[in-house]
Amino acid sequence: MSYNKLMEEIFKIEKLDHFGRGITKIDNIPVFVFKAVENDQVKIKIIKEKKNYKEAIITNLVKSSTLRQNNPCPYHNCGGCSLLNINNQGMIEYKKNRIKEIITKFSELDIQINDLKYKKRYNYRNKITLHIKDDKIGLYETKTNNIVDITSCLLVNAFINEIIKRISLFIKNNPHNLKEVMIRNYKDQTLVSFKGKVDKNLLINKFKDITSLWLNNELLLGKEQIELKLLEYKFLVSKESFFQVNIKVAEEMFSYIRKYLKDKNYKEALDLYCGTGVIGIILSKYINHITGIEIVSKAIENANINKKINNIDNIDFICGKTEENIQKFEDIDLIIVDPPRSGLDKKTIDTIKKINSKTIIYVSCDAITLSRDLKLLNENYEIKELTPFDMFPNTYHVECVCVLKLR
Repeated sequence: MSYNKLMEEIFKIEKLDHFGRGITKIDNIPVFVFKAVENDQVKIKIIKEKKNYKEAIITNLVKSSTLRQNNPCPYHNCGGCSLLNINNQGMIEYKKNRIKEIITKFSELDIQINDLKYKKRYNYRNKITLHIKDDKIGLYETKTNNIVDITSCLLVNAFINEIIKRISLFIKNNPHNLKEVMIRNYKDQTLVSFKGKVDKNLLINKFKDITSLWLNNELLLGKEQIELKLLEYKFLVSKESFFQVNIKVAEEMFSYIRKYLKDKNYKEALDLYCGTGVIGIILSKYINHITGIEIVSKAIENANINKKINNIDNIDFICGKTEENIQKFEDIDLIIVDPPRSGLDKKTIDTIKKINSKTIIYVSCDAITLSRDLKLLNENYEIKELTPFDMFPNTYHVECVCVLKLR
């Protein structure tokens, strides 16, 4: 098909792929269309062409899907969200079907998948990292390195949006060579960490009300950490710490796990990839003793502080590689894992099988690596159920909690 003819052709979007892109076909070759919605009828422009697939953008929305909503974001070309064009019903159905398709395809197991747990669609994030170049601050435009200049983001809370406006004014009116900024906020506490070069005094003067102000690895002003709260527990979070960006859904997820563990009388538990100790601390009242393992030393420092400020005395933390440290343990009746997107390595899985704990709680941010790991664990464990939590509305990402019981 010639490109001139292609520009006039109308294509129907069959469904969305696992990255939130619309799928249509040209000569039986899949075409992934950005910002499309299932059942849209569109004209397209090819922006990338490979042997087995093409990528395209919409040039003309001929007929809208009933699942389409007016995009509420003024920055339509920003690459931060892939599902803003889809209404609530469509987004929830897409996410549940996505998880089911991935789990079935990659694990080859028939697993009960519960309904998606969902809270608030907008202004839910307590953290954002933005790129800076010259007088622009924002996220990259889809499939480019061009920064979409923003003064607010629909996904973050009002306090962070206020900081983004202030930074936007600052970089437009002051000499600098800043490259990036990370902003965290919880209630009246805000941590702002810049990367790049700028006069320190300019930053201090313009942001002197910030709770924790950083330039590269130097604390310019205020405290090293800010304090966040999950359920009834307090947590100190530093600029390097991983912490849940969606507090409300995280609380629902941890409450779900606690409800499952209640009255089970677990004696010894391992909390692998424990980060700042959040999961272990929240579950501590249901388990006699917990050992957390984490490779990032700063996270372990924070974990020990978090344990102390919450008066928890039944958790110990180890700083080191999970695959090396878990080999020391026997007589563990509960293992909690919350690995990075890469999932569990084979050595860790083999050791988990040898430990033979009664229960595994697997928290995952990547359904594909979760599926791979469940397939490997299935020989020893029955997968009781999987519950998806929409920690990241408007994107294709979903957090999953899977409960495994020893066969």
